[in-house]
Amino acid sequence: MPQHSLKDYWITETLRLREEHWGPIEDATLLHQIRHSTEPVSHKIIQRAALIAKRDGLAATIEKWSANARLAFWAMALLAIFAGIGMAASALGTGHVNLLLALVALLGLHAITYVFWLLSFLAPYHGGTLLGQAWLWLGKKLARGPDATLAPQAFINILKQNNGLRWLLSSISHGIWVVMMTAGILTMLALLAARQYTFGWETTILPVSSFVSITQGIGFLPHLLGFSIPSADIIQQSSGLQTAGPASQAIWSSWLIGAVMVYGLLLRLASLLLCLWKTRQAMRQIQIDATLPAYAGLVDRLSAHSEHIGVDAPAPALQTARRNTNLALAPAGSPLVVGLELSPRAPWPPFALSATVHDQGKLESREQRHQLLAHMTRQTVPALLIVCDAAQTPDRGTLHFITDLSNLASRTDIYLQSGHGEAENRLQLWKERLQQAGFGIEQLHETQQTLPQWIQAS
Repeated sequence: MPQHSLKDYWITETLRLREEHWGPIEDATLLHQIRHSTEPVSHKIIQRAALIAKRDGLAATIEKWSANARLAFWAMALLAIFAGIGMAASALGTGHVNLLLALVALLGLHAITYVFWLLSFLAPYHGGTLLGQAWLWLGKKLARGPDATLAPQAFINILKQNNGLRWLLSSISHGIWVVMMTAGILTMLALLAARQYTFGWETTILPVSSFVSITQGIGFLPHLLGFSIPSADIIQQSSGLQTAGPASQAIWSSWLIGAVMVYGLLLRLASLLLCLWKTRQAMRQIQIDATLPAYAGLVDRLSAHSEHIGVDAPAPALQTARRNTNLALAPAGSPLVVGLELSPRAPWPPFALSATVHDQGKLESREQRHQLLAHMTRQTVPALLIVCDAAQTPDRGTLHFITDLSNLASRTDIYLQSGHGEAENRLQLWKERLQQAGFGIEQLHETQQTLPQWIQAS
């Protein structure tokens, strides 16, 4: 059973939201390709979404939002670097460092936000960390286009499974804090190397003995990693009433950097790794809920026994001119000629055909279109000519059908029949739309003289 990536589920959910907003998407050809697969229906839904996304450019929309989300993260990381530099510079000041105030400046906000993050696990999830929400908001602001807002909403929907969104936003938050703490520590090292600082405790009401316990308690874990811890004598000499020697100042600087390293950087780094691991676990457990109302009709149409069912409704009652309701399908390997969007009064075929070409006639109903698609899905079609009335305005459904047919033929040419006058403007519109759909100018023909030799009788 194939494993699907996060992007596959993301595309599927984006397509579901798109169809909820804009209605069903033309998928007749795609259903013919995947309907008879033996895979579970959830895998067929994902496969259908991937094919539509590739055809309609939805995958590019998701890639664009992903790039915007990465840009938002790096923008926040850049701000975090400046915040870390400012935090370290303000903590050290210009000369004498009050150790208590320095710790509050370096670790205070970090400690408060970290405690709130831990407490959030005691309550139902409602939205994630502040930095994570800021990242989502900035990513949405950078999005542009009619479908751009669907991509982040689909991303949120799929990650809400198994608390994946909580862990991802927590990863973003911890990642930003790791950047900030790293910038702060590097700034402290640079300032301590370039300036002479003195360190001391300052208090009016607390005894000096209390600072001995606080200092040794804070320095215990950093000391295990090799950072210095001041002795009781050095702590008493740094009470603010007297100044310790240069060696004592070096010990204090090591103690301060160790405290920020262990209780700031390493704590956030460990939390980041935990959240990334939990996010990866949640992503591996993402599934498609085929019982959703949006998939109710699709599940039936993806079943092998429902080949005659599609999103298209039956032909309108006013469409009375219906020749060849059951098409005489060509044998395998035969080139095909088919008429599309032609007037019932238009002569057919428009010219004498080669004996090797099979005439499929004019398609005048949805049933005929489905039969032709089913035939071309099962048989190899080496060449295909589609004859269109360029006097008609090309609509999206027609262009999708032409694209679907061309995907099932080794070679496709399109003959645009046009008259004079106002039809000339529509002819240009046809050519523009077809080129936007991926057809080359050499595949589009306005006159019989430019058609390939295999089509017309000599």
